[in-house]
Amino acid sequence: MNWNKLAEGSNVLLDPDRVCESKHRKSRRLSGKLADICKNDTSLMREIHRGISLGFRECENQFRHNMWNCSWTIKRSMRRILAKDTRETAFVHAITAAGITYAVTKACTMGDLLECSCQKHTKSKPGDEGRRGGRGGFRPAGGGNRRRVGGNRANQNPGPHIAPYQQNVNANPAYSTLTAAEIARNGRVQASVRRPNGRAQRHSPKGGTVAAGGTVPSVGLPQELPTMLTGQEEKWKWGGCDDNVNFGVRKSKDFLDARLRKKSDIKTLVRLHNNDAGRLAVKQFMRMECKCHGLSGSCTTKTCWMKLPPFSEVGARLKEHFDGATKVIARNDGHSFMPDDATIKLPTKRDLVYTEDSDDFCEPNAKTGSLGTHGRECNITSSGVDGCSLMCCKRGQSHSQVEVKRNCNCSFKWCCEVTCSTCIDIQDVYTCK
Repeated sequence: MNWNKLAEGSNVLLDPDRVCESKHRKSRRLSGKLADICKNDTSLMREIHRGISLGFRECENQFRHNMWNCSWTIKRSMRRILAKDTRETAFVHAITAAGITYAVTKACTMGDLLECSCQKHTKSKPGDEGRRGGRGGFRPAGGGNRRRVGGNRANQNPGPHIAPYQQNVNANPAYSTLTAAEIARNGRVQASVRRPNGRAQRHSPKGGTVAAGGTVPSVGLPQELPTMLTGQEEKWKWGGCDDNVNFGVRKSKDFLDARLRKKSDIKTLVRLHNNDAGRLAVKQFMRMECKCHGLSGSCTTKTCWMKLPPFSEVGARLKEHFDGATKVIARNDGHSFMPDDATIKLPTKRDLVYTEDSDDFCEPNAKTGSLGTHGRECNITSSGVDGCSLMCCKRGQSHSQVEVKRNCNCSFKWCCEVTCSTCIDIQDVYTCK
């Protein structure tokens, strides 16, 4: 296999080390950011390995009830899948790009990578996100370490830590204290900022101001936010430091995209798009976590920061985009694509795209990578993709019964023991013929 296919094809995911091994790149030398990763960042390569495995495991989890079950341990089959440009290929590229982003970001937070740390809230020059210390420390405002209030130019770009709350709306993060009631009132974000003259001014998420009592565009808030409401005007401030997702995104790009950006064919454009969609599924859905401060656990003040969502949520979002993926064709300009069907709207940055229809996964086929569905377990009562009628491709199903042991009749004995009986359940199992 030549270097171009190796660096740009499926093997970069199935065997990441081959990109760096000299015996597999006789025709070309490594250069740029990919060379830095291979030569200098052994710890980063470890996290890249971990991220790719994380992505494939989540792929198996999301497709465990589908005809194609993303069985990546059979590399010959997965290699055939990745050689195409189907919806399945799009999902694999997206989830592995997300996995690398996630693993590298988590390693930064845990201090496992020397070149980065967690990400602070204050603004810094573009490109500084990955340096040690993240985005710099807090600027003191009237005493403690809290965010600077006011003084931002109207056209100044907001920081990334508000973005998860409103997928397409940029928010102004320059708030020192913000009451939970103001955030959650009517499902809208409203921040009262105290100006130097003592007058309060209300800022909208787009950075403009609205009159007192006004409202701003609705914003998707994190699930944890309702826990901040206790019937009183609790206050919180940004503190600690965020998971450094910008560094994770950049290193994922360096490893997966560096060799692709020199090309503009339709398959390369589609792969780059799906890689970015996977990274966005991580970056845009960071969630807020808070720590309480107050006498006797009263939690009158909370310090909050942004952290990674569970990776299963990332996989679930990408699975939704898989179900609604858009088939595209190349534009005449040679540098972009458009939907194959003129009646379909243009895909967004979060959507998955593909150029080839999926193969039939009913029967084993070494050429296409299909493993077939013979022997797969199915749901006799379901009419969905996991149902026996679809999963078994009208071949019928076999029925068997199995014994399943479980703990039951548990009781607590003082102190401190729990005793349980063992109960046996009989379960019906249906497998495709």
